[in-house]
Amino acid sequence: MSLRNQLPRGAFLLVTLSLLTARILFAGQVAETWIFLAPVALGTCQSFQGPTAQGASTIGIVEGTSQSGEPLRVIEVVPGGPASIAGILPGDSLWGGDSNDLPALIDSCELLRRELSGTSDLVLFSQRTGQQEPTRIVIHPKLRRDVYPDEGRTQWRMVSEFLDGGRFRLTGALARGSQGDFELRLGIHNLQTASLLQLDESKIFLLDEQGAEFAHQPFTQWKQELESLIAQANALAQGMDYVHYAAPQTPPPTHYHISSSADGSYVLMPIGGGAYQVNGQTQVESTVSPEYTPNEQMAQAARGIASLVEAIRTARANKEIARLRQRAAANAEGLKSLLAAGVASHLETAAPIAPGARRTGAVAFVQPTSLNSTIVNAVVVVSDSAAKHDYFIKLQFHL
Repeated sequence: MSLRNQLPRGAFLLVTLSLLTARILFAGQVAETWIFLAPVALGTCQSFQGPTAQGASTIGIVEGTSQSGEPLRVIEVVPGGPASIAGILPGDSLWGGDSNDLPALIDSCELLRRELSGTSDLVLFSQRTGQQEPTRIVIHPKLRRDVYPDEGRTQWRMVSEFLDGGRFRLTGALARGSQGDFELRLGIHNLQTASLLQLDESKIFLLDEQGAEFAHQPFTQWKQELESLIAQANALAQGMDYVHYAAPQTPPPTHYHISSSADGSYVLMPIGGGAYQVNGQTQVESTVSPEYTPNEQMAQAARGIASLVEAIRTARANKEIARLRQRAAANAEGLKSLLAAGVASHLETAAPIAPGARRTGAVAFVQPTSLNSTIVNAVVVVSDSAAKHDYFIKLQFHL
């Protein structure tokens, strides 16, 4: 039985989009491997990142605009990338070129379209602070594998979109666990110069093709119940062995990964009619290794605490209580690390996102029991406090 029925958020160790890190685990346990779903680009303003995007073209910048009718402003430039080689610096203003080869306003979507077209030359006009007139520059796009080589070595398969001409950018990846759990991992970069952006966790959705919602896993409830487990472990460590004993849940099945190798030699003997008899021998060697999901790790921790209660009661006769309390203290420390990792990597939605700031993190879901869809849609609502406007961003992923 999954511990999810006891802890609705399960054992999620949420990882931000900025860094793929090892998860904090109890001693002797291994990290889970998530399956990252393949993103689908919807519209001309969405693009891919990660190993599946290595063959796309890019000039290696992050840009945005504060208001419509203004030139793009360069936020970041990849060192050694095409834009950097052409002399573009952070803070520069950018225009496109019109049919007369003169500066013309361009938004992030149009710039992205030109990047992805894979043309050999991309003509832009740039102007630096203090410069009188824009300068015509020619940029030679490169493949993402040459500009962002680290992307090809990660599991992340992400899709990103510029909103409102480039005032902010949202990036998402969807990871699926082995127990029907999902993590929607989001990154939002506020590229504006004057507006605050606001998220609301209750306005972040996962839907199947028929519009059925995935159950949202409330972070606050997961946090509270994990804190309760920590309190029980600390109580045992401090000698409060009268904590009520609950029988451990039936352990979930262990998932194994199998790898094999085969070798041998074969002889074909013709027997007429175009048929052959195969003689030979084959040697196959296989190994299996366990893979544990975060839910299984949390289930093991919960069962361990319950068994410690009973063990302390029965250990009085053989002087084992001190050792068992030390184990309880170690479990409490492990759970604290788990809690700290979850808090740090959960998508913060209470505080607004200031101009120029980034926000990354994950939101957890459980799929509908009758899910038979091959498409998962994510809908994220981002509010602009100054404009009093809600943006509805849709991201799509293939199971």
